[in-house]
Amino acid sequence: MAANGTLARGSGVDSVTRTAAGRYRVDFEQAVDACVFIATVGQTGTTTPAGLDGLATTGGDATGTDRVMAYTWATNLAATDKSFHLAVLC
Repeated sequence: MAANGTLARGSGVDSVTRTAAGRYRVDFEQAVDACVFIATVGQTGTTTPAGLDGLATTGGDATGTDRVMAYTWATNLAATDKSFHLAVLC
């Protein structure tokens, strides 16, 4: 996902919404509430990485079984928009 909340690549995703700084809701085509979510800060293209310090965390979303929340943080733990990779393993 790009830092602005757009899907850079992937499959099975209906939409991505940036809900606040460093906070993203990812809607999938099927229920994922029984799956494992893994996220890491990462680049969305093939250019030299820049600004990839920080971390990403995930969690379920109580508003739908087909949603995952992803959160990105700067190294000082401030919520910050960052591009990230999200894997959902079912």
